[in-house]
Amino acid sequence: MTLESLTRKDKGYILRRLEPARREMALRKIFEEGSTKTPGLAKLYAANFHKIFSFRRNDYQLKILYSSYDVKSEDEFYRSPNLMELEIILEQIEINPLERQVDKLDIYDINSVLAFHNHVWYDYSIPKPGRTNQELFDLVIDSLVAHIENGYGRPIENDEYYFCQEYLDSKYVKGKKREEVLLELAKIIFSRFSETHRKRLRQIIDRGEAEDFEEIQQCANYDIPNYTFLRRLGSGADGVVYLANHDIFGDVKVKVFRGTPQDKIKEAMEKEGVTLEERIKRRIALFDMEVRDKTHLSQMYDVGKTRSPFSLGETFYLTMDYVDGGSPEFKGDDGKYGIRKDITLEVIPQIFEGILRGIKSIHSADLILKDIKLRNILVSRDHETVLVDDLETIAGIEEVKLGERLTEGTDRCAAPEVIRDIRNASQSSDLYSVGVCLLYMLTRNPTLMRGINNILDEEEYNSKLSEMMIKEHGDLDMQLIDIYGHNTKSLILSEIVGDVFKFLKTALDFNPEKRWSMDKYMKFSEELKK
Repeated sequence: MTLESLTRKDKGYILRRLEPARREMALRKIFEEGSTKTPGLAKLYAANFHKIFSFRRNDYQLKILYSSYDVKSEDEFYRSPNLMELEIILEQIEINPLERQVDKLDIYDINSVLAFHNHVWYDYSIPKPGRTNQELFDLVIDSLVAHIENGYGRPIENDEYYFCQEYLDSKYVKGKKREEVLLELAKIIFSRFSETHRKRLRQIIDRGEAEDFEEIQQCANYDIPNYTFLRRLGSGADGVVYLANHDIFGDVKVKVFRGTPQDKIKEAMEKEGVTLEERIKRRIALFDMEVRDKTHLSQMYDVGKTRSPFSLGETFYLTMDYVDGGSPEFKGDDGKYGIRKDITLEVIPQIFEGILRGIKSIHSADLILKDIKLRNILVSRDHETVLVDDLETIAGIEEVKLGERLTEGTDRCAAPEVIRDIRNASQSSDLYSVGVCLLYMLTRNPTLMRGINNILDEEEYNSKLSEMMIKEHGDLDMQLIDIYGHNTKSLILSEIVGDVFKFLKTALDFNPEKRWSMDKYMKFSEELKK
């Protein structure tokens, strides 16, 4: 049975657990009458009411529960040696076939349900063939649900109720079996969440950005004032990135640092004698003072502390610009890297120019980035917005040379000298990484430099680079012919591809002194756009 054919009774099965006032009345009646007529039965209810009635305890229920066992706290109650014994007894009690009359009852109010239920309990509590007491209770409540659905009463409409209704009508239930959805909602209904938490759940459902129910829960678990996490965008070595909505800034990207021993950035910063929070705050201040043109740089709006979902300890989050298209590069479920389908030869020149302008703004302030890669570039779906992102590794040139800034770059995009020693990082090595980004977009293969840029011998490196480029150039020419045939467009595009490979041969040279300067990069970018 799929949720597309969910019946009103199925929905009632879920929503009936959202009637605390009515169930409170039922519980109070059973406790008060049962304690005088059958004290043992009252204790059985007290031990198992959280299973039978499926709702959160309040002060009144706890008072009765504890008094039944002469205990003073919930922890003390659960340590009671009688608890397990009582649960076993409860599971063994069976009721005679009288419960089959439940479906025939004409129910007008909850008292008639209680009267019938109490009649069965008080007069037929001796073990006999039939259903267990919990199955009987389910039958009674099903009848009560039918009564509510027929308009004789309504569940209390709070955030919990609305969340269940909205979830049942959302895309998240399509193709699932009824039992799967009930199990998911039970995690919400039976948990002691605050009203704020439940409101966040509703906001996440309303936006519909989250991938599945697990992601909905994960996003709702972040309790940062003014933020509602909506979707997980991706993860890296140092943290997990989410799309969130901020009360003032609107949609933003929030990076939550892992704060674990595997966090390379955190480890490097500790060696530098600076905490992650201090570094980020310095970077924000430095940007405001030193970097003038921020058009192609992702802005950092906020930094603060939160609970890490990985180490469960305290960590930090960073709020940045959100761009709807995300990175040109993605990592598939199989662990392999790929390039977005919309990153075509026609739009690459525009993206390349945006990356260059962002890096030029950083270099103009005598800073270097060190970690330039496609995963750290944001490109909107219409390709109009191009931002250089993840700017935590920015440092002054002199700081890097002195070994005061040790945060690392990415091996797939790093220049050979940086792989040998991070202190060799420079503006030339930044431009090398920009050239690698261009190569990856052009060939749609973001792993081509693996096994080449870590070669220590200059002659061997340049030989391998040249060999790879000849092969990739030939493959691209064949692809253009397959797509466009032997016509003018394929010839023009083939000529452009040839110019790019010619440019990259120098841009990716082993020797930093032989590579193109920023001015050469900008000039080539302008020619490429024509």
